[in-house]
Amino acid sequence: MPELPEVQTIASELNRKLRHRVIKSVRVNAPKMVSLGPETVSNKRQVTSGKVKIFQRALAGHKFVGVRRRAKLLIFDLSPTSPRLRRTGDPLSMLVHLKMTGQFIFEDQKLRTKTGGKYRMFNNLAAPLIPLPGKHTHVIFNFADGSRLYFNDIRKFGYLKLVRNDELGRIKELKEYGPEPLDEKFTISAFLTAVKNAERRKIKQVLMDPKVVAGIGNI
Repeated sequence: MPELPEVQTIASELNRKLRHRVIKSVRVNAPKMVSLGPETVSNKRQVTSGKVKIFQRALAGHKFVGVRRRAKLLIFDLSPTSPRLRRTGDPLSMLVHLKMTGQFIFEDQKLRTKTGGKYRMFNNLAAPLIPLPGKHTHVIFNFADGSRLYFNDIRKFGYLKLVRNDELGRIKELKEYGPEPLDEKFTISAFLTAVKNAERRKIKQVLMDPKVVAGIGNI
């Protein structure tokens, strides 16, 4: 499972690649991968075709203005590009949790020409090259400039959740996350206070509790 260092790297790279790119269309191959609204996403979930259409229509015409991280969660900030969307649409954010095997691959024409459209599902040189989109490609973002963003997930535990910005305060995960290890406010005294307030548990359980410190996992 990608943890804080990996998710931070992904956020930084996607922020560099996606900023100002306009979404032309979105294709959802596996409905359970997408969600609407601030409610917590369960691993056991069913999504109707109607919600998928809302997800796809809502994103079309928006551009990415930034990608950031909170704990292991990726937050994509979106902005409408047309006067109509600015008048009628609410500001949106897309929250993505990669879970066990979630993966983003960004591709423009230059990269496609170089690779022939084949990529490794894992960042492992021993992994086979697979043409994309493949059977594990569940969501595809098509951009106005011809580039694409693929979301792959072998286990299908990950999710892409679309919310209005005024709903961010209602998202349970964001409300319960503790301090970020990279934040200036995360001092040794703040950490000691959090540990003292924790129940009597093994140190591994305390460190992996996102309410104590956000983003730490098994690795």
